[in-house]
Amino acid sequence: MHKAVVDETPILRTPYEEPTTYHVLGERGQNTNEICNGRRPSEAFSGIPNEDGNDAITDSISIEPHKTINSIRDAVSQWRQSGWKGATAKTRRLLEFWNHSDPGVGMRPFWCQMEAIETMIWLFEAGQDHDPAFHKKVTQKINLVNNSYNDGVQRTAFKMATGTGKTNVMAMAMLWMLVNDRHHDNGGTTNFLVIAPNLTVKKRLEVLDPKKDSELWNAITPREFHRTLSKAQVTVVNFHVFQTRDITMNGKPLGAKEKKILGSKNKDSFIETELSMINRVLHEHISESKIVVINDEAHHCYMPQQQEKKQDGDDAEYQKAAALWFNALKHLKNQDRLAHVCDFSATPMYLTKPKSLNSVVFPWTVSDFSLLDAIESGLVKIPRVPVKDDVNSYQPKYRNIYEYNSKKDLAPNLAVKVKEPLEQLYNHYHDVINPKYGEIGIIPIFIIVANNIKNAVAIYRWIAGSCGTDDKRGTHGNLELFSNYDQNGNPRQHPPTLLVHSRLFEKAPTSAHEKEMVGEQATLFGLEGSLEKKQEQIRNLFTSVGHGPARHIRCVISVGMLTEGWDAKNVTHVFGYRKFGSQLLCEQVTGRALRRTSFDGAGKQTPEYANVFGVPYRFACGSDGPIQPPVQPYRVFSVSGKEKFRVSFPNVISYVNPRQQRRFELNPDKVKPYKIKKEPKITEAEGTTGEGITFERDRRVQTAIWETACNVAELLNHDTEQNAKQYVMNGKNISFVDSYKMVQQYLAHPKITCDDRAGITADDNIPLRIAEACEYKDETVGIRPIFADENQSGDRLLTTEGIQFRTTLKNQYKPIKRKNTTMDDSDIEDAPSTFLKKSELNRSACHSDEEARISKILDSHPDIEAWARNFRLDFKIRWFNKVQSLWKDMDPDFVARVKTKENDKPTHLVIEFKGMKKGEVEEESKRYYMEKWWCPAVSGYNDGEYGKWKTVWIEDVSSAKMQISEACKT
Repeated sequence: MHKAVVDETPILRTPYEEPTTYHVLGERGQNTNEICNGRRPSEAFSGIPNEDGNDAITDSISIEPHKTINSIRDAVSQWRQSGWKGATAKTRRLLEFWNHSDPGVGMRPFWCQMEAIETMIWLFEAGQDHDPAFHKKVTQKINLVNNSYNDGVQRTAFKMATGTGKTNVMAMAMLWMLVNDRHHDNGGTTNFLVIAPNLTVKKRLEVLDPKKDSELWNAITPREFHRTLSKAQVTVVNFHVFQTRDITMNGKPLGAKEKKILGSKNKDSFIETELSMINRVLHEHISESKIVVINDEAHHCYMPQQQEKKQDGDDAEYQKAAALWFNALKHLKNQDRLAHVCDFSATPMYLTKPKSLNSVVFPWTVSDFSLLDAIESGLVKIPRVPVKDDVNSYQPKYRNIYEYNSKKDLAPNLAVKVKEPLEQLYNHYHDVINPKYGEIGIIPIFIIVANNIKNAVAIYRWIAGSCGTDDKRGTHGNLELFSNYDQNGNPRQHPPTLLVHSRLFEKAPTSAHEKEMVGEQATLFGLEGSLEKKQEQIRNLFTSVGHGPARHIRCVISVGMLTEGWDAKNVTHVFGYRKFGSQLLCEQVTGRALRRTSFDGAGKQTPEYANVFGVPYRFACGSDGPIQPPVQPYRVFSVSGKEKFRVSFPNVISYVNPRQQRRFELNPDKVKPYKIKKEPKITEAEGTTGEGITFERDRRVQTAIWETACNVAELLNHDTEQNAKQYVMNGKNISFVDSYKMVQQYLAHPKITCDDRAGITADDNIPLRIAEACEYKDETVGIRPIFADENQSGDRLLTTEGIQFRTTLKNQYKPIKRKNTTMDDSDIEDAPSTFLKKSELNRSACHSDEEARISKILDSHPDIEAWARNFRLDFKIRWFNKVQSLWKDMDPDFVARVKTKENDKPTHLVIEFKGMKKGEVEEESKRYYMEKWWCPAVSGYNDGEYGKWKTVWIEDVSSAKMQISEACKT
């Protein structure tokens, strides 16, 4: 590796590109603005300090599991370059489908998502064929680790930073197992148990059940595998369900009378056994079925005995939860129902590192896409932390406010050492961020994490004010935008600050403090019902902060850790007041602020920042540039009433190669006049006495033609005693298709009289006469398209009908709004005055300014009748990548229909803009298959059934109009 140029840009690549450079960090984790070539190694140092501010580990990339992660990463990279050697045909189809180049087609996985799924496939399927010796070494190491740290439970962990799409990778992994109907060391599984750390995450993970959500699965599944989804049996649970319960009778707990009848004095006799608990949770699964477990936020699940230091407070609660979760896996293993456990987490780490390990990262971790990687790929916000102040430039006081404040208890009066940094961070929110976000109607969110209820309430009272008692009015808060009460002490209609305790979301409030907190928030937000009902409504408010019914909330104050799965995207500021004794806690708290407010599907992302006080990060990246407000998504949809501008395009999934073909065909000049006798359809029969009977011929015309075609084919395909006759073609075989076509042509010939086509099988002369009139010839058959409906993987034709999606692509094209419109500004985006003229779609979402210019040309071109920008329309061109020896899909930029004369077959243009890329191997190959395969195949299919198709390959946008005009004329 060597250092490259100095670069102050924090984002180095698009989310879809492999990391090939990374920022060089200084000794304190700060950015040096130097770029190093290569991939950032997985290492024990993660840019987050321990409590003493020194977590440097000598040669941290060479300790486990990072040494193994880096080795696997290299092996998977080589395997990827080999074209996925050793993968099954179905697996290769999935990888090819996911590896397409257009971010608007289905779900285009980020590079980190592809790396995670490829690592899994290499370990469980292809590695033993690709690199047998190394694969054996790695699997043996993982087995030894699991024996030591998981009591033999087979686990594999995938480390992916917050905001990089773990849920989609889980779905991709499940789909891979489903279509192959196999799993590592297991004869086949379609059973999945997805385990979440809380109710918020559980609700989000319900999309992993194909029976409950189709959008995600449709996006990641090739059409030919859609039927496979019905095989999946998926159960999504919160890990708390593994707590053994009291035995019930008819759905009710056992009373004293029932227990006395049962006669046992052992209390455990009235509690579920491990087996009955597992059967309760997995009641929808066959009892002997193997289960693949998907653990989300898997850092909550580990064997507690590995923690050698006695824990208390929150850490003791984490230990208890970890034991409950891990023991559930152990019960499954003991019952021989566990196939494998796949762990997913941004921080698969121990709270306290076991003495036997050199890294806090779980030793069974096999891939690592770190927070720094995610920042440099533009997938998350950049956490911006204090790096110096005018008191202590080495360890800024606002980096760790809890340690800086000697008095830990904040009640009754908030300490100055907490007020001052809180006001300083709020002023940035008030003066800089809020006005900028307000320009586009987004409310930025400020989150505060406190260590206990008492301190959280003290901060809440100072920030948001307090409610009045009896006839007294409330108190106005000290931070105007966060105050729940106006200057007169009256509650505001939409209170901007919410106080929550995430632990209460999993259990009922018990202490007086907890009940008071729930009651006060319920009164403030107008919530009614029982205490438990109010608590549930507060949880719903919390989970909808940033969108939905709680979109007006600006500040969230949390007791303890903020709940994982809380996915508010417009968090801009974080204030921490608690002890951070581990790397895991630092990243968890800040992780709640890292989801991007906006995401542009193409190109490098615009940097977004989360400003963090009180959480001791050691990584800061980039300089303070102008604040860029997030990009708001806009709608692209099919406009009702514009059906005449609808564009259809064939859904071609493969080709039949050009070949020489021997064909039989009917020569009309050789057909001799013949009248086919009519056969009786109805026959009546009677006896001398008794009831008569009517016989009806039950034969359809289609069946009769098929049977006659079979007779013609049999006659011509056999060398019989009639060989001397002209109609026997020297033993050359005739296809049934030719035979069937000749029968139809013969019956339609003007010299043939046939009043009863259903009765033609009764006339033995017909096959002979057809044979006499047929001729044999060799012909070259061109490329034939194979359509999606031929293998039941989709529709034959796709159209611009029913399109509906949102996107943030910057370079959209839409006509300028007409003046004097009577519509409000809020309606302008969907106003007819802004719709495209010649497209069924309302606008053209483009990846570049050049594509937008071509859109304008097409919308005003006199020879174009209708057109569409091919973004999320699923129009694909199949092409062969010689480098990887793989068939792949490309997504042409535009499709257009040319104006033609009445009754003429339509002419379509497939338009691709590639800029100055002439001579590039892949681009030339794509162009070749567009021009020489796809267009000729579709144009020549069934005598031009789908019209004429031509390619327009634009390399210079200045010549686009001329090229389109030429293509329209020829």
